[in-house]
Amino acid sequence: MSPREEQLRHLVNNVLGPLLESDGAHLYIVSLREDSVCLHVAGRYAGSPGINLIRRRLVEPLLRRAAPSCTISLTHGVKIPLGSVRVNPQSASAVTRAPAP
Repeated sequence: MSPREEQLRHLVNNVLGPLLESDGAHLYIVSLREDSVCLHVAGRYAGSPGINLIRRRLVEPLLRRAAPSCTISLTHGVKIPLGSVRVNPQSASAVTRAPAP
């Protein structure tokens, strides 16, 4: 894992995850590489009209500090993408896998 990828993963697990979870959302890492980050939000934010605001004002500025040129994707909804990993706010290093259908 590259230093940039480690930094992005740290920001997602230790900053974004706890922030969103404290407001009733569930954050999942769909994929994370040094040049692209794909996240999914469920829970309270599934289908929320404010998701674009969250993406533009919170997710993108935070991740762009670590990787200015990375591609950032944020999806939302009740259906969790297969293979995604939930960020666990109780233990930043612990994650749970999304259930298979």
